[in-house]
Amino acid sequence: MTSPKATSTTWLSLIAICAVTALVWVTASDISLALPTIGRELGGSMDTLQWAVNGYFLAGSLIIVGGKLGDIFGRRLIFAIGTLLILIGSVVAGLATDPMQLIIGRLIEGVGAAAILPAAGMDVMATVTQAFDAAVAYAMLPSLLTAVIGVGIAVVLLRGRAPAADEM
Repeated sequence: MTSPKATSTTWLSLIAICAVTALVWVTASDISLALPTIGRELGGSMDTLQWAVNGYFLAGSLIIVGGKLGDIFGRRLIFAIGTLLILIGSVVAGLATDPMQLIIGRLIEGVGAAAILPAAGMDVMATVTQAFDAAVAYAMLPSLLTAVIGVGIAVVLLRGRAPAADEM
């Protein structure tokens, strides 16, 4: 299956891109399990805290802008900026002392995700199609991206737990 064009650098690039893509799915999903606990810790109502979830997805809807910026400035730069934004957003959200700080952190994470996803998708496609025969590459792409998404979501489920009925 491996083409002579697939080098260790190709595999390392693919692993790095896939790891960051999985991180996007982890950050998208992880707060849902923790929201009741976060509400108790930060003192916000569930209505307010729901904006931490909604804000991520609203900011993430800028994915088309992220793709266009990748076309203009280069996918690698936008991918790096998106990764940095997720890191900054995670720090802000993790250090939040009130619900508004958490929401701001999640908005920053969402913008980072909007930058990462189009760049990562195109980089995976470019890497795979350059390293493998065309038929193998096009068969491999959907499986690879689906596996990455699945791993990202599984990490959240294995790391956390669903809240008990009395915690909601």
